[in-house]
Amino acid sequence: MRRRKCFFSKSMFRDALTALLVVTFGTSTWVSNGGLWVETPLLTSIGVPEGYKIGSYFIMVTQAAIIGPLIFATCQYFAPKDRHLEIPAICVTLAVGVTASFILIFFWNFHSIWSLDGSEHSTALLTLVFFMSLVDSTSNLTFLPFISSLKSKYLNWYFIGEGLSSVIPSIVVLIQGSGGDDKCVANHTFIDTTKDPVSNVTFTENCTTYMVQKTGHALFPPELYYTFIFLLFILSTISFCLLRCLPIIQEQYEDDFDVETSDETEDKTCFSCFKRCKRRRNNPEQISLLNFQSHRVKGTREERLNKVKTIAPSLFDHTNSEDSGVISEEHETDLSRKSDDDEANGSLTREVVQRDRDQTGSRILNEEGGVNDDPSTSKKSKSSFSKKHIFLFIILTVISSLIYGALPSIQSYSAGGYGSHTYLLVTAFAEISVPIGFVLVMIRPTTSILIVLLTCFTGILAGTYCMVVATLSPTPPLQGQIWGQILIILAWIFQGISFSYCRATIAWILRNDGGYRVSMMIFGGCTTLGTLIGAFVMFPLINVFELFEGFNPAQGCTDKVTCVMLGNETASLM
Repeated sequence: MRRRKCFFSKSMFRDALTALLVVTFGTSTWVSNGGLWVETPLLTSIGVPEGYKIGSYFIMVTQAAIIGPLIFATCQYFAPKDRHLEIPAICVTLAVGVTASFILIFFWNFHSIWSLDGSEHSTALLTLVFFMSLVDSTSNLTFLPFISSLKSKYLNWYFIGEGLSSVIPSIVVLIQGSGGDDKCVANHTFIDTTKDPVSNVTFTENCTTYMVQKTGHALFPPELYYTFIFLLFILSTISFCLLRCLPIIQEQYEDDFDVETSDETEDKTCFSCFKRCKRRRNNPEQISLLNFQSHRVKGTREERLNKVKTIAPSLFDHTNSEDSGVISEEHETDLSRKSDDDEANGSLTREVVQRDRDQTGSRILNEEGGVNDDPSTSKKSKSSFSKKHIFLFIILTVISSLIYGALPSIQSYSAGGYGSHTYLLVTAFAEISVPIGFVLVMIRPTTSILIVLLTCFTGILAGTYCMVVATLSPTPPLQGQIWGQILIILAWIFQGISFSYCRATIAWILRNDGGYRVSMMIFGGCTTLGTLIGAFVMFPLINVFELFEGFNPAQGCTDKVTCVMLGNETASLM
């Protein structure tokens, strides 16, 4: 009776805790592509050696981190078929991310001359960004399969966490500021005297030269911001450990997911997080209860409970519940609660999930008492890809090449011409728009291919406008006008929402079509491949052929000289 009065049940607490941990775990997925990226306006403003080209260097460095997924794929290929390496790979990548983000706090402004081009570069910054990018690139192949081992409702929570890996740093950067816009101020005044040789008239002018001056300062330096990024990695690592450690979370895994450990130890500390025992599937009582399809038993509550006890007595055995691999007390309470709720219609409803790893898939006892072989709620042991899947993978590769490769490379050229403040807003809101698409999919998911095409087309239109503006830099359209700033900000927001919605919808379709582990790995592979294509296409266009020209307020300012006529004198003839 006491448990029945509890409003916030144990299952509700378990679901909320799991969702929170999944979101926090997902915040480390795109820290370098999101969290570090939004700091580029301030880095450009304080004068990093790369200037507006810092974006293209960031993209190339993050693509060099593809070595992480290649190493993982190679190890997985040569590993035994029943051995999944996602868990140890996640442990290694998170350790690398924590270490690199900690070092970045102290050495982000270390510069050196590169013999390759004889120019000064942000050596430490780019090197540490590479190691942090290992987390981003490897997460495409490891984080998604791990999250997919949980119940399917947590997939969208993971995407929200992935989006927050950019949103939270973006909010912090907006608070930090970009240091203000550059402004031309008077630097030096002098008297200039010139004589006209024809009229023999001397002109005297008061001339002024100008210099660039910042109109403000950032609220806090980059060191404190990188400390915040370090704390994000710490929280993500703790969340991963809790997802693996907490016994209450283990019920959130699908039954065909193995959490391997030895049965000889009862160690329940965090050192046993990565060594859980396999779920027992050969319990004859569970099989009997699964095959029992008629639960419409008339009578009192006790009679209906006794009927279930004859099928699976260990569900109500308080002494052997640990050995039987089921939770006796909670099952009895849940069955009692179900019985009271359904006493009016004389039916005992009990949903029992028993998934096997063989080709028969999962069998779910539905509320009518029958067996429901619903493919949308069961896992397929083998994945079969149709033309629809191949089409979705192609679209995913295209939008990944744009949103993660091409467009970020030209963001500084696209927004820099409108001022440092507009550049900061574009960078921040472009990252914030990403999880908005994920939330829309979570609120109303769809499997419509038409929706995928529409959102992809909308994103391409907005991205095309951003690209055209970048090619017109340093004098973009409507420069110096409020409408020009609004249009470029909206264009970056719309491309972020459209592409993220399209990407999350594709993941939802693949997740519901079965073969989730292989599908999610290919999903991550297509994302990495698309980003690689976009980066390798844009880097030579920016740094070799120099098709884009950055906005440099100092150039027009330092060359600016204004003169005011003071008077003229006519020389006397001797």
